[in-house]
Amino acid sequence: MQVRQTSAGIAMALDAAGMLQSPETAAEAERLRTERDRYRTAWRRARTRAVATGSAADRYAARAREFQTAAQDLLAALLDAQVQRNELRARVAELEQQAANVRALHVRYPDSDHCTQDDEQWPCLTLCALGAAGRSRLVHDDEPPLTAAQAEARRLELGARMRAAGGDIP
Repeated sequence: MQVRQTSAGIAMALDAAGMLQSPETAAEAERLRTERDRYRTAWRRARTRAVATGSAADRYAARAREFQTAAQDLLAALLDAQVQRNELRARVAELEQQAANVRALHVRYPDSDHCTQDDEQWPCLTLCALGAAGRSRLVHDDEPPLTAAQAEARRLELGARMRAAGGDIP
């Protein structure tokens, strides 16, 4: 089959083949194509590294959030334990006061070896049960009692400090 070619068609074919350019212009075009390919390759590699770095950063951020959540849970548990400890200390003090009141009722007659409350042989069974001879006392640390409101205030304060340090506490 015979194709009819016009001068414009021939000129376009020669231009596409790079044959209408001077040797210097053709060399420059080839150098630019090579440089373009090199930049494309470098960009693709940089994009791949950025994606990999981004996913590593996401993993580290997720771990930081997990640690932050664990720290918040520990803080809440600590505050709850302090409140419970203070409630238990108050209950122990109440029971010690009740025991002291019972001890005050059970005294020895001045002229006999019997208890004034229940007329049993001195020391009576009640005093023996209370350990009146050598009563033990719990040793408390010097920290003042922490109420539920104080525990919540402390939790909020620590949360604000953690947010100020870059955390994302709700």
